[in-house]
Amino acid sequence: MLKFLDIKKQNITVLNKMIIHMNAHFITDTSQSWIFSNIKKEEGICEVYIHYISPENNKKMMMEQPLWKSYINEELRDESTKEKFFENICEPIIHVIINIHHDYKNLSEDLFEFVYGAIKKNNPGIEEIIIDRFIYTEIIESEKE
Repeated sequence: MLKFLDIKKQNITVLNKMIIHMNAHFITDTSQSWIFSNIKKEEGICEVYIHYISPENNKKMMMEQPLWKSYINEELRDESTKEKFFENICEPIIHVIINIHHDYKNLSEDLFEFVYGAIKKNNPGIEEIIIDRFIYTEIIESEKE
């Protein structure tokens, strides 16, 4: 199972002199979602979505997903190079998406360092950690019954 923060306790840290509370939104065997909040202002700072990708799914994605397939076909034109490339996809990866509210974009690098450090510390067997950061200005919530 993917390990990030301890869900049994209130996770608190300080970034850029700001106290940040981190709470699990959902946790499955292969994914987690966390919400980071500024408690003083009673508002969200960011959401962190963490996905564990097995070696098998990583290889399958690279071989079958049209975006990756066309990139690999363009970059690796020689068949033996492609074969070697796919032989070396034998490790799991962790892919992270950090959606940061624009009022907190100055924390982007600190959030990156914190999330990367926590994932690396708690998952030492995973060598590849990919983190994408996005800045957003508004949240639109929808429900349908």
